[in-house]
Amino acid sequence: PLFHQEVQDLDGAKNVVLDFEKVEYISSAGLRETVALYRAVSANGGAFSLRKVAPKVMDVFTLTGFDKKFEIRAD
Repeated sequence: PLFHQEVQDLDGAKNVVLDFEKVEYISSAGLRETVALYRAVSANGGAFSLRKVAPKVMDVFTLTGFDKKFEIRAD
């Protein structure tokens, strides 16, 4: 619910960088919110990226194919 509210607060944002440094697990709901934010930012013509994604979370993005859609940065 907290992540959902944070995503809602970004409504209309053009450029978003999500720092995943402290994220050790992503649920299907978290993945859904991340995808919804990506779509909203893309629809606004903006840039969307993730940074500092833990290996286990990266595995989820790879398995779902979102690693090909999202810009994922190490820094």
